[in-house]
Amino acid sequence: MTDQVQVLKQLLQIPANKRCADCGERCPRFASVTFGVFLCNRCFGVHRGLGTHISRTRSVHLDKWSDEQLQAMKSIGNEKAARIWEATLEESCRVAPDAHDSVREEFIRDKYIRKRFCVESSPDGNNAQTTPAAQPASPLNPPKAAASQAPAPTTTDAAPPISRTPSSVISPAMALPPPPPSTRRAHAAAATTTTATTATFVRTPLFVHFF
Repeated sequence: MTDQVQVLKQLLQIPANKRCADCGERCPRFASVTFGVFLCNRCFGVHRGLGTHISRTRSVHLDKWSDEQLQAMKSIGNEKAARIWEATLEESCRVAPDAHDSVREEFIRDKYIRKRFCVESSPDGNNAQTTPAAQPASPLNPPKAAASQAPAPTTTDAAPPISRTPSSVISPAMALPPPPPSTRRAHAAAATTTTATTATFVRTPLFVHFF
């Protein structure tokens, strides 16, 4: 008898491991290494149908076991797994050993995929809390990180507003002082002289002399 068979035989002598972890059928001969539980033939078929990405299954007598797989079965087992995956399960809701395959599959999906009866647990398989968690953290259901919001920066040394005069208020008359009266009279006389000179020049007849 090989060492791995001897180890598995000893594990099957534990009272909780003498029945299927899902339906309670006696003398399980299969196991789910992923969840560390022993299973009957029919529940083993459901676990295998879920895919290896959810449940990796092995036969107790027909398959070869690695040291890591044996260690997983030692560290968990049916009793510890029940405290995690069946923490809130009522015994009347457990699937019966002679249940129909569709009912059996629905129960196993509720238990391991939807986690309806589950609580969060510590890495050693012990319960970390007594209240059930709807979706415990796991590789299949990673926790969502809470979005952090940084407080808006506040300005303490704000510069005072600059008072500006609208451009429509300032006019050229306001910008320059009015000219004195003497300057206005001089400008008027010059304008009159220019006008008279221009008029005289226009009215002067043109004489042509022939020699």
